[in-house]
Amino acid sequence: MFEYLKEKRVAVVIMVVLAVFLLVVWGLGKFPETAPGSNVASKQEAPYVVPAPSANLTGEFKVGAFLPLSGKDSANGETIKRSLDLATEQINSANGVAGKKLVLEYVDGDCASSDGVQKMIVDNGVSFVIVGPCPADAKLKGVADKNKTIVFSFGSLADAALHAPDFLFDLVANENFGIEASIAGRYVATTLGGKRVAAVSASDAASIAVKKAFMDAVRKNGGTIVNDETFKAGSGSSAWLDRTRSSKPDVAFVFAVDDTLKGTLLDELARTATYKLVTVGGPATDPESRNQAFPEGTVTVIEAFVTGDERVTDFTKTFTGKYGSAPTDLELSAIADAAPYLIRDLVQKDGEDTTSIQKTLSTLVNGWSGGAIASLTFDKNGDAVPSRFVIMGTSEGVQTALETVSR
Repeated sequence: MFEYLKEKRVAVVIMVVLAVFLLVVWGLGKFPETAPGSNVASKQEAPYVVPAPSANLTGEFKVGAFLPLSGKDSANGETIKRSLDLATEQINSANGVAGKKLVLEYVDGDCASSDGVQKMIVDNGVSFVIVGPCPADAKLKGVADKNKTIVFSFGSLADAALHAPDFLFDLVANENFGIEASIAGRYVATTLGGKRVAAVSASDAASIAVKKAFMDAVRKNGGTIVNDETFKAGSGSSAWLDRTRSSKPDVAFVFAVDDTLKGTLLDELARTATYKLVTVGGPATDPESRNQAFPEGTVTVIEAFVTGDERVTDFTKTFTGKYGSAPTDLELSAIADAAPYLIRDLVQKDGEDTTSIQKTLSTLVNGWSGGAIASLTFDKNGDAVPSRFVIMGTSEGVQTALETVSR
């Protein structure tokens, strides 16, 4: 009896030990691919391997990078720096810049500090400086021109003092409502088949100019403007609304530089709309804000940054492999990635003569492509010009791309 119980206990112990062993083995196979908090890439995503610099590089080609790497703007500064570092590694793994190793000289500072940029140029002897992200001003332009140093900014060059760009260029394309309005007018008259078109704008000169660009494009493509209204904010009059509706348009175009006013005008026209609503631009860069701003069925034209573009897709994969996560600001990251490639190509074409380089940048006709950017052209003010636009439609509160067009 006791022998039987003893044998039974031994059998139970063996079974328990075996079960524990199997659970441990099974559990080992179930560990997550990446431990929580780890930056190690998963098995599906190959980890980024820093490419070794080419053995053929001789000497260094220094580029200044004056960025806010601390303080309130440090997130944007770090975003730019990550992309610059990534591009630099890729360039140096090939032939560098004209056979020299590309070296980025970083200085942490307020990107609006023209004195800081001046000191960087003198201390480091650089012929290119990347500054950002903040609006450029006449002082920064003065520093660039005085030293004949090519300065690439991530800000706006809208200041009249910056006309005739000389050595200061903005890499970020400002939204061009006039071009968008021309595209919208063509789309209305052709794709939408708009034959009777009404147009409403705010009373400021800029809004009226955008409306005119739209109407000119409609007429050029066979449409007819049946009513042209200018709304004066604060007037309290609804006569413009009555006249627009009574003109029986099949499409109504609305524009105001002030985004809040534009939204108000669209909402007013949408209440009893028997026509398609069209506008250009958007009140914010994020799609959710746009969805909230536009009534159902509204069509808008905006500058396109096509995330599905092959260059951008490749850049995003490489960036994610190196840093463990996708860029937080894809457009800013992609433009920053392109800057070292642009410098490389300019030096390869014109050597280190910044006067010749300035002329090349000022006379780009067909655009330049490199890094994550498919096309880059500068206007007479040294401001990057949008090359592609997307026509968006609003349906059930969601905006989707209807068509992507070139300028």
